[in-house]
Amino acid sequence: MFASRLISLSLFFMTFGIAAASPAPKAAIAKRAGTSSDVQAVFLTLKRSTDSILPQIDALVANGKASDATITPLANAVTAAINTASASLGAIPGPVSTESGPSKDEIAALTAGIVTDIVTSFDGVQKKFPFHVPSLALLIIKIDLALKTLLVGVDFLILGLTGVVAKLLVGVAGLVQSLGFILFFTLLQLSI
Repeated sequence: MFASRLISLSLFFMTFGIAAASPAPKAAIAKRAGTSSDVQAVFLTLKRSTDSILPQIDALVANGKASDATITPLANAVTAAINTASASLGAIPGPVSTESGPSKDEIAALTAGIVTDIVTSFDGVQKKFPFHVPSLALLIIKIDLALKTLLVGVDFLILGLTGVVAKLLVGVAGLVQSLGFILFFTLLQLSI
């Protein structure tokens, strides 16, 4: 009777020990590594968003209808699109490799193009309607903070990307500074 209990107890501990010692499947432990394609997809989504918003701002400027009431919702939509892109970048496990998929230069060019479009649209508002949109300074501060957050996030994923973006934005550095994108301007260490 004592032997049967000893054998049962031994089998229990052996079974438990084997189950506890066997490793969990690697797929359950390892996170899927992010790729540069994931990062590019975030920026392509952002570009689609800004490509639908910025022409509306440009049309308001061209038609002489830019005002607080018309520009504010569109500027807020640009900020929201940038913040959504930042959140999407935050969900990508990083840092990512650019060995396969889009290169650092391709992603930097896409990023710089988006920033250039944003800066150009808001420069038009500031030049033609500085007094019709009194909240423009506040709207630009919000966009500035969103752009800075976006670039810090992408630089974490693809190391050194902000340096490449800065080189591509040299042509609009004066606009970036004159509009008041101070955080963004400082982050990229742009020179005019």
